[in-house]
Amino acid sequence: MRELTAIEVDRVGGGSAMTEYMGEGSALGTIFGAAYECTLMGAARFGAQGAVLGGVFGISFGVTSWALDEYS
Repeated sequence: MRELTAIEVDRVGGGSAMTEYMGEGSALGTIFGAAYECTLMGAARFGAQGAVLGGVFGISFGVTSWALDEYS
């Protein structure tokens, strides 16, 4: 048996960049919202916005990585 490369691990790992960055964006948005507005509503609102921004970043990162792999 051989060890998998980083690219192979990403392909069979079961997750994607979008879901990873959505989770991280949501967690950071929740923390920031709670600290900024000092309410649960602020934490929920900023958490949702963080998830959306993280998802957009994950999609763009994935598409860009794929394009660079394909065309280089």
